[in-house]
Formats: sequence, structure tokens, C-alpha cells
Amino acid sequence: MMTLTPADTLASVAAGPGLIDVGVQITWLGISAVFSGLLILALLLPLLRWLVEPKKRALALKKADTEGSPGQAQAFSPEEIAAVTAAIHAHFVHLDRMHESKITWQDHEKPYSPWRLAGRAKILLAKSSLRLRNRRV
Repeated sequence: MMTLTPADTLASVAAGPGLIDVGVQITWLGISAVFSGLLILALLLPLLRWLVEPKKRALALKKADTEGSPGQAQAFSPEEIAAVTAAIHAHFVHLDRMHESKITWQDHEKPYSPWRLAGRAKILLAKSSLRLRNRRV
């Protein structure tokens, strides 16, 4: 006695021209639904960004106006320098995570380069009174 699997059963059924036409129609309906959805998303996402970003810029400008201009340059305590350094590091870690999850059609670069940051840090240390002290003494 021979047992038939579902695949054998489907293969043994004669597929008429009506069944194939229905399958082709369902296939084209699925393909058109997926690609039309993707097209709508591709058109709506930049539009949403355009609608949201002017509000962010307006809030940033309003905040800058209320803060006023900075005064004279002040000496920073080591705790303040450590806090700023930690905040900058956390910001760059956040940028890396955002960069890794970014899906786009355009080629994009990271907003910073480690070499550029090292050069800027060297220039800032040279200009300011901050000096690295020798800890071996």
C-alpha cells in the first residue's frame, strides 16, 4: 500500500486553465499591493520629515533667543569637563546606533569622523589652559 503525501496529491490533480488564471491573478494582486504600499511609504516619509522639522528649528531658535548671549570665557572645573566629555561620548554612541539602523536609498556618511574629532580635541587643548598633567610624579 502506497501513502500519498500532500505534494503527491496536488501533483496528481489536473490544473485546468481556470485554476492557473486565478493563481496568476492572485500573484499580480499581491505584487501590486506590496509595491504600491512601498511607493506610498517612500513618498510619505520625506513629507512627514518636512512637516516636522520646521517645528524643531523654530523651537531651537526660540530657545536660543531666550538664553541670551554667553558672557566672558570662564575656567571649567574638572567635574564640568568630565560631565561634558561624558555627554559628548553618549551623544556619539547614540549617533552610531541611529546610523546603524538608518534605512535609506541615498548613500550617507557618519556625521563625524574619529580622526576629525581627535584633531579638534588637540586644537582645543592647545588653545585652552587645559594641560594633561603627568600622573607618574
